[in-house]
Amino acid sequence: MPRRVSAGGCAASGSSSASSRLASLLATNSVAYLSISFGAMALGATSVNLNWRNPASVTEPLVADLAPKLLVASFSFRETASAIHK
Repeated sequence: MPRRVSAGGCAASGSSSASSRLASLLATNSVAYLSISFGAMALGATSVNLNWRNPASVTEPLVADLAPKLLVASFSFRETASAIHK
């Protein structure tokens, strides 16, 4: 797991700091989901996990309020992520 956590941290390393927020749109709990969450923690960033069941119209204001440095989405939620990240 430490190698995966490092990989998750490296994925966000260019845009994260102690005050950064990382928003995740991942469908299910998975190794990748945990890697991103623990990687963000290793960087000192906050992982904000969004409810994947919400439509983009509900999630968009939440993401706007959070103002994350990085938005992570699984492939199956690419349309939602694209609608949110304009």
